[in-house]
Amino acid sequence: MKHRLNTIPALLSVFLLLCGLANAQSGTTGAIEGRVLDEQGNPLPGAEVKISSPDLIGGTQAKMTTVEGRFRFVALPRGTYTLVGSLAGFTTMKRDDVRIFVGQTITVDLTLKIGTLEEEVTVVGASPLVDVKDSQMNATNLDIQMLQTVAGEMRYKNSTNLINLAPGVKDDSAMGAASRVSNQWNLDGQSLLTFIGSGADWQYPDLNIIEEAQVAGSGANAEYGGFTGAVLNLITKSGGNSLEGLAEFSYSPLRWNTTNFDPANPKFSLFEAPNRIFYMDAHFGLGGRIIRDKLWFYVSGGFIQQDEEYKGFTKRVSSQIPKGFGKLTWQINKNSRLSAFAEYEYFQVFNRGMSIDREADATYYDVGPGFPNSLSFLHTFTEDTFAEVKLGRYWSWYDQRPNKGRDVPERYDYLTGMYTGNMYFWGESDSTHYTASASVSHHAADFIGGSHDFKVGVEYLTGNDNAATGYTGGFRYADNYYGYSYVYYDYRYMTLAYSYGYNLKSNGWKASAFAQDSWKVGDRLTINPGIRWSRYRGFLPNLQSEAFFKPKDAIEARLGLTFDVFGDHTTALKAHYGRFHESFKTYFFNTLDPSIDDYVIYELLQDGSKAEVYRKSYAVSGTVDPNLRVPHSDQFTFGLERTLMKDTALSLTFIYREYKNFIARVNRGATWDLFPWTYKDEDGQPQSIGLYAEADDSQDQFVLANPTEGASQSEILTPKNKYTGLSIALNKRFSDGWMLHVDYTYSQTKGNHTNATTQSWGGAFYENPNRQINAYGILPFDAPHALNIYGTVSLPFGFILTPRFTYQSGWNYTKTVTGPSATGKPSIFIESRGSNRLPAQLSLDFRLEKLFSFTEKLKLGLMLDAFNVFNRGVETSLYSNVGLVNYGKARAVCEPRYFRVGLRFYF
Repeated sequence: MKHRLNTIPALLSVFLLLCGLANAQSGTTGAIEGRVLDEQGNPLPGAEVKISSPDLIGGTQAKMTTVEGRFRFVALPRGTYTLVGSLAGFTTMKRDDVRIFVGQTITVDLTLKIGTLEEEVTVVGASPLVDVKDSQMNATNLDIQMLQTVAGEMRYKNSTNLINLAPGVKDDSAMGAASRVSNQWNLDGQSLLTFIGSGADWQYPDLNIIEEAQVAGSGANAEYGGFTGAVLNLITKSGGNSLEGLAEFSYSPLRWNTTNFDPANPKFSLFEAPNRIFYMDAHFGLGGRIIRDKLWFYVSGGFIQQDEEYKGFTKRVSSQIPKGFGKLTWQINKNSRLSAFAEYEYFQVFNRGMSIDREADATYYDVGPGFPNSLSFLHTFTEDTFAEVKLGRYWSWYDQRPNKGRDVPERYDYLTGMYTGNMYFWGESDSTHYTASASVSHHAADFIGGSHDFKVGVEYLTGNDNAATGYTGGFRYADNYYGYSYVYYDYRYMTLAYSYGYNLKSNGWKASAFAQDSWKVGDRLTINPGIRWSRYRGFLPNLQSEAFFKPKDAIEARLGLTFDVFGDHTTALKAHYGRFHESFKTYFFNTLDPSIDDYVIYELLQDGSKAEVYRKSYAVSGTVDPNLRVPHSDQFTFGLERTLMKDTALSLTFIYREYKNFIARVNRGATWDLFPWTYKDEDGQPQSIGLYAEADDSQDQFVLANPTEGASQSEILTPKNKYTGLSIALNKRFSDGWMLHVDYTYSQTKGNHTNATTQSWGGAFYENPNRQINAYGILPFDAPHALNIYGTVSLPFGFILTPRFTYQSGWNYTKTVTGPSATGKPSIFIESRGSNRLPAQLSLDFRLEKLFSFTEKLKLGLMLDAFNVFNRGVETSLYSNVGLVNYGKARAVCEPRYFRVGLRFYF
């Protein structure tokens, strides 16, 4: 514990040393820079440049140009700005509609003509689109217009789903990374939406509280860490000088669903009819000023409910989540700004787990509140230097309560494929984490071969995750299993019983420091070097008081190049290399908690007693490999960004990633004997495969390690995944009554470790070599072809049309078989991973809104949403275990065409 406490002052010392050096932006702000020139292109020193925006608390800002005619405005809230340049003897120039997004530095040059100050020229030109200083590529910025239209007509109004609007991201899997758990989920620049156990998104803020969203990660600078997929940064509303509000309601009853497949088709025979969706949400938000230009507020409340009906069951899966949010922004003086927010939601799902093979009695009530809150302080020392400090906290508890309580067991019938009785487990957990960060940004002109935007910072995260679970009734039963009896020594139908449970307690911390630079060499070339350091420490109180999880420190080098091809800020050639490590997760190491019960398989005898046929004991004290490293990805990106016309840009991006150093609980003491095993394939024909059985004299020795082929008999491969992708994207910002986004990605994701589950960083796959058989191939989240088209167009008579078309190659699946009891009954691949592919996912959705404008602020919108207009009905998941009675049948189908109506009132 002493070493843990000494880390903080050490980091602060590094931070203060680097402050002596002390980008023009942060995770919640952007910047505008440029030059004031005369008509001959000569710089005009001493000119005054003013900026103003409804989003800029504190009122209009003004700067004087340098001897080179340059000006800079830093730490600006995202929004749309007006620039005014003036100088005695010249006409005043006004530039409207300059938009900046989070993390962007936009370059705007102003040209003044000879004349008088009283004269004013308003330039209606193309708003800058290309950031010619940042080597980041494929970033997707969603402004309020897109959030109210494209995002507003999403099937699920969940703000974290916005990540899927970016190129290369599908079902929360970003460019080959693990779905959900390998992304960074930020609210106002802080990681406050994440469960510290797995790293998955755990909080789902109301879509209507979001002012802007950004999806980034390809070519990210050293400021960004704790992810190997992508970063979703949600910027919340802050209010303004004028009082504004929004009330919204949406509704979709069950009867507005259509039929999109025929249950008579053998593939869909498990369904009596297509599932039907019920949806309802309500929202009220209000923002304004308490003191003009000094203190703004925003508050909101809402409720969202979504049900799914399975024909033949009397109950529905029902998600019901009340939400609330509040935020204050205080401009203390012209140089200091303080903001604070709190967000709350009460997550609950009734009958969770219900499916075509699981009735309502065998499901559970999933419940848990979440409460993130934050405090941020920004101070500008000079026009070249500013600092930012952020503090945050996330708290939640989370329970799984079986519908039949904890005393009734689950039963699975191999002959019918149905689960009955109860959900097989109960669960209860609590989790809290705290975040703190401090950074200093400094602009240095004419310093070491050009101008520099330095940024240095430190970050600290600490938290705990406690979780307990057990099998309901003490055992989980499987009836009518046909296989070899290790009691009677013959093949027969039998009932198996399983027991397992744990009471995990884990906590830990991660400390990071970074330094980065945006080094502008001449007028066209910008070099973005950076370095990031992180230390991870994890504790298991059930085992010992000292740190248990102590991997090697993570060093992340980043280097980017951006070249302004024509020198007019319209075309940028970009290249970047970077290493990115996973975030801190207690799941990395809590699998060695000594509270984990033995995993035991029993054969139920005719007299009702149980005979043990397999046991894996986790009571053996585990160790940590002293050379353990945190999982990471190495990323190479190369791209071109080009402004085509007003508000329209085209980008082409190539991305290559390698995922390495997965962490797993490895059984390095076990010895294994290879033996032939016969199973029946989907046609009932006997097939043979080589499996591993633990030797009689085997001694378990669990080690937390990076699995390496040959390091033990349990490790028959070294996990490693690769992603290669090429994306092309066309983006037309909303102007002149329309907006359009088109992106197409061709990619391949191959490797030998899954990118689809919460064990995507390693898990327990490497304590049993049978789980590694046929592991190499196409990974589950691999979509060779993905096309997104969405946009908005204003039609006559106040109508607004928002269509969205998506096409994506179907996900992969692999035929499996359940191994015999002697091997622990793992799921075994009987062909190369990803040998089969589901049908392509294709959908057209649209929203038609009629807007009634009574005053500039007072408006009423009536909305009609249609989903799956083509009424396509294909399987999105099927039973892939050839030994199950339902093999090859669909277990999930895409939602049918259905409709939703809504209204929203702006005031």
